[in-house]
Amino acid sequence: MAIRILFVDDNPSDLPTDHLKNRYERRFHAEVLSANPRDPIASALSILREEKAVTAVVTDSCDQPDLQHLSEFRKAAPHLRIALHSGALTEASRKLAIEMGADQCIDKDDVALLEKFLADAANPYEAARRQFEADLPELLAQSNLKGKWVAYNAEGWQGGPADDELTLVHQFVTSSNAREYFFARVLPNEEAVTFARPYPFSDAL
Repeated sequence: MAIRILFVDDNPSDLPTDHLKNRYERRFHAEVLSANPRDPIASALSILREEKAVTAVVTDSCDQPDLQHLSEFRKAAPHLRIALHSGALTEASRKLAIEMGADQCIDKDDVALLEKFLADAANPYEAARRQFEADLPELLAQSNLKGKWVAYNAEGWQGGPADDELTLVHQFVTSSNAREYFFARVLPNEEAVTFARPYPFSDAL
């Protein structure tokens, strides 16, 4: 499973049990990781820097009233989907969480909303899109890449640059071991970016 989802909490009993991890992994086809609850923020940052393809973080407030850790997670991995997962959400904390980099706030009692967030986070197309968008400013800074096609998956850059999409498909069929891949054109605004849906090698042959 290439996609990983990280849970962060300072209360061990609020982290997914092994049974729940296995359920999530079967249902969403994503590996579920947990930060060390003894030092959850430092542990999470270490995981984000070391593990490839962590596409989402589900985090408690971890006794951080300023929610600064949300900004730290976003800085460590700009492509992340981040959910503040708390049992004490207020309008003020929701607003602050969004300001600090969260995409969503989920009450710990709202299992349906959490599972929807996990399903969205485990979508390989969306994970690849967010990876590309996070990298786009750096790609645009390289003049030789503007207007070129690149290939991405949830782990990031996988191939290119190429002048056209078909060239990139051929490159993947002949040299890549990935089973799914995604194409994007390096252009300066999101409206001009074109994405191709993933498909397996057999469909491209």
